Amino acid sequence: MAGPTRAQRLADVLRIEIKSGQWALGATRTRAELATAHDESEYVVAGAVAVLRNEGLLESRRRVGSRPLRPGESWHTDSKSPQTDRIERAVRKRIAAGTYGPDTCLPSQQQLAAEFGVAPSVVSNSLQPVKADGLVVYIPRRGLVVVGRRPGTASGGAA
Repeated sequence: MAGPTRAQRLADVLRIEIKSGQWALGATRTRAELATAHDESEYVVAGAVAVLRNEGLLESRRRVGSRPLRPGESWHTDSKSPQTDRIERAVRKRIAAGTYGPDTCLPSQQQLAAEFGVAPSVVSNSLQPVKADGLVVYIPRRGLVVVGRRPGTASGGAA
């Protein structure tokens, strides 16, 4: 039986660095930096990083590098950014408070983008979970419309 590959051996070394704190949580290192520090090729580093990503110890971002996972601060948490999360929470809060009442249109994505200081695509991404939860529906030529209240809510309307 063959022994561990160079990538597996490097993964073992990096695992020790992460667990001992030598590679601090959240500290980003590029493939080139890791290759230089460990006298390996970037190809071997890529294999080691893949092993550690699969184990849930590292996360990677193209053109940025890799870093040990820091609880609650992943780059990839539900593919949300702080901006999309903030906008989603605000829209949900406004629907719950009645600011955006049943059967009324939400402001356009361009209006929300201007309000929150983001691109319309960020607003679009923010509204996907709101649509998926059935709080709003898209109606052609009207836009996103808040659905009527569900049973058990304050107004007790139809589902």
